[in-house]
Amino acid sequence: MVSWGEDMNRQDITVSSIGELQTVHVAELQEGVWAWVQDAGGGVGAYFTLVKSLAAPVPVADGVNVVAPLSGSPVAGAANARWFRSTTAPVAPFVWSTQTAWFIDPTNGSDTNSGLTAGTAIKTWAELRRRWLASGGVVQTTGNCTVTLLGDLPVSDPCDMRGIWVKKGAAVVVTAAAKTTLYSGTITAVQARVLATNTDWAITSAGLPVSWTASGCVGKLCRIVGGARDGTTFWIKKDLGAKKATVSSPMTKTSAYPMGNAVPTYPTPQVGDAIVVEDLVVIHTFRIAETGGDESFSDIANRLVFDHIAASDFNEGMSAVFDCDMNIGLAFLNCDADVAFPAPGGALQYFGCKCFPEGESGTRIWLYGGYSDFGGTIGVGSTCFADEFSVEGASFEIAGGNLQSNTSPASLGVLNSPSVGLLVRFGAVATILTGTQLWGGGNGTFGIVVESLSGLQYGGAKPTITGTTNDTKIGGVATAYAGVPAITAANNAAIVVRA
Repeated sequence: MVSWGEDMNRQDITVSSIGELQTVHVAELQEGVWAWVQDAGGGVGAYFTLVKSLAAPVPVADGVNVVAPLSGSPVAGAANARWFRSTTAPVAPFVWSTQTAWFIDPTNGSDTNSGLTAGTAIKTWAELRRRWLASGGVVQTTGNCTVTLLGDLPVSDPCDMRGIWVKKGAAVVVTAAAKTTLYSGTITAVQARVLATNTDWAITSAGLPVSWTASGCVGKLCRIVGGARDGTTFWIKKDLGAKKATVSSPMTKTSAYPMGNAVPTYPTPQVGDAIVVEDLVVIHTFRIAETGGDESFSDIANRLVFDHIAASDFNEGMSAVFDCDMNIGLAFLNCDADVAFPAPGGALQYFGCKCFPEGESGTRIWLYGGYSDFGGTIGVGSTCFADEFSVEGASFEIAGGNLQSNTSPASLGVLNSPSVGLLVRFGAVATILTGTQLWGGGNGTFGIVVESLSGLQYGGAKPTITGTTNDTKIGGVATAYAGVPAITAANNAAIVVRA
């Protein structure tokens, strides 16, 4: 039933549903009239405003955000009248800002659903953003807000966080319930990493039909299921044949969000451990714009965590990532985030990820476990903290920035680069703590190159990153590690290799 209300200049209406809104006779309604729809999807109301006699092309009615009067309804302008859902209505549905769980199903969802469960999932990220904006653009959950993706987000539906803020002390966690299993089996042999000989982690699974490559597992996330090491993850890096593959450092991360600086553990896989290799749900495009923060609320980038997500083009439209408490700008857990962020600033944390660490203009990057098959570039003014991270088949470049080991003991490995393994240049300084090892082998020219005015400072064990030409090149001079000083009881200080 339609009810009417008046302000001084126009006559507003209330209807029970979008279906009833379609039947309203709009011929005598004023341009810009408000309609309050009590159930505009998911049991939550919304305001619509009337625009009459629209010029071509008239927006297509979708029955969610754009509503057309039914054919035959007496309308001024006939087919050119539309009701538009408003995000600036007099009263916004506050319930959306406090909802702690959202489900998005790009295939079977509906943007008129509540989004509270998998069975009542909304269809698009755009609808989630619209509801948050309608609630004032603030996520005010007590604790974290979890967004579960039940399928890949299409290119046309970006993960758009622009204009959204989140309450301090919480995080928005984007995760996925739907994963594709590429292989499940059992570990039948384990090769432990030996830094002194540049030997990488490797596992064998005799149950593979043909090979890691044939099963589509190279570059994919592997997870131990059940037993004492349940939830331990690592990435399949390189197929060695005979159903054996090198893997990234096995990692377990169980602390709650926000993740902050909590350090994960690195358990050793065992023969007999059950494993699954999984393909992750994909977000094709991510957008964030520069905003500020205050003591009560901060831009959502400050508390945004992605868990078990693959990023197809995560940097599209990004202009800034801001730092916040607990050093979180964006955090990734077990994600395929193998894309670059353009000059974000702030902080990026990767826990057990396949990623491309790139930083400029004050960016801080934490690497816990995981690996990169594209290398990495730490630019001017940026700092990278590495802990059990490796690079496979590419160079790692410290180009004016600063590389530091994150904890001790720890390691950073570079293997099988077609050229230099670790390149330090443009006035950069790499600082490696006592107990941390630079290691790797199979690199095409030098293991480490330190260019003019740059430095590599290490404490304790010498680096062991090797290349086919020589171990290292310092200021243009090829040098074997045997000719590089090491800390002894006599000098008892960090040795600085500076060009």
